[in-house]
Formats: sequence, structure tokens, C-alpha cells
Amino acid sequence: MSFTFNGISKDFVHVTIETERPIWAPVEREIVEIPGRQGAYLRRTKTKPRILAVNIVIKGVSDLQKAKEEIADWLITDEPEALIFPDEPDRTYYGMIDGEGQLAELFKFGKATVNFICPDPYKYGLEHSFEIGNPPDPIGHVQSAGSAPTYPIVECTFAEPADQYEIQLLNDDESVKAFVLLNFDFIAGDQLILDFANRSATLNGEDKKTAYHHTSDFFKIPPKRDTLIRVTQPSTIRFTDKYK
Repeated sequence: MSFTFNGISKDFVHVTIETERPIWAPVEREIVEIPGRQGAYLRRTKTKPRILAVNIVIKGVSDLQKAKEEIADWLITDEPEALIFPDEPDRTYYGMIDGEGQLAELFKFGKATVNFICPDPYKYGLEHSFEIGNPPDPIGHVQSAGSAPTYPIVECTFAEPADQYEIQLLNDDESVKAFVLLNFDFIAGDQLILDFANRSATLNGEDKKTAYHHTSDFFKIPPKRDTLIRVTQPSTIRFTDKYK
């Protein structure tokens, strides 16, 4: 079977059994030793881009050279695109090809290794959507099934005027762990969308990120636990499960 890249698959491109995907993206530790002290301490941890070497065969084509052109047109992109493998259909990588496309050719048959680099080293699963803050309880419960924290997108349609909007990530005792606050004179019917990953805010389609309070902390949804979220207006929060 072929893989799917940028929403497209080719029935003449087949992933071989030799293809190997690393268990996790490379993890780089910066360790500092201090003279006179035992051992060392961890200064920082960095997750580096994930590299996927995909072995493919090209077969069942009438013109191998034209097939190579079609593959190049398919795989060469300016930005990372969705990459899905047939044996892992519920996970999505975001990658782009890196390096050359050398093909071992024999008449109408070809074999090659295609290297994808994923600047975002994580892979993604299902998207979840939760309605939170509906009266009488301003606190909602959300859950991510992933293994890594993930940024949410929050949408709110104001039912009444308000001079601010706030969403809070709570501890188990309902104390505030982090929050995002906007100060603005909202009116009934206003549609607000907050993208935490990009720290963007749009109100009725217009950029309103200047309304963010400077102390806002664009938090992530933690994995594998029940998470408490409090909002000042009924809202929808959605996010995609993220995996190491």
C-alpha cells in the first residue's frame, strides 16, 4: 500500500517492509558538570526534528520517467504537509522531503528511499471538542488521550455584552494554574476565536490579539488526565491528541 501525503496517495508507489520509523523523535540533553561536585545537572532538554526514511518501490507504470516527474510534483512542497502511513492510519505526521530522490531503476520498476523531515517532531491523533462554561457551572472537564501536551483552540459567541473574556486552566482544587485574559468591549453576537499555539485572537474575523492582557499564559492541555477549565462565557474548546 502507498502512504498518503498532502491528502494524496499514488497507487503505483508502495511502502516496503524495510521502512523503519523511530520510536520517538531525537531527544538532546544538555548536561553540565561542575568541578568539585559529583555527577552533573540537566540544563535543558530539546526535542529535535523527527526524520522518517521511507523505502518505496514504484511498479505498475507504463513510463517510469513520467512517473518520477509525477512523484516529484506530489512530494516537493514548500511547507510540511500531512503524512499518513497505511499501517498507522490514526496518526498524522507533518513533514516535507529532504535531500535527493535517487532511484534504482530497472526498466519500469524503481526502488528508492525518500527522507521526510518533520520540523514538528510530534505526531497527531484525533481532534476533540468540548462545550464548557454552560450555566450554571462555569467549569468544564476536558481530556486528551495523547502522550504530550497540546495547544487548544477556543471559540466563543457572546450571548450578552461583556468587558472581558477569560479562560483559566485549573488545578485539581480549582485554584488557577494559568489563564488567558482579553480586555475588550464585547457585544452580543460577537464571535471570538483564540488559537493558543499561534497566540492569535480574531473577533468577527478581525485580528484582536492586542486585546490580550500582558500576563496571559497560553497554556497547553495536559495528556492522559481529567483537566478542569473555567471560562467567563460559554465556549467550545477543541484540540488534537499529540503523541511523542
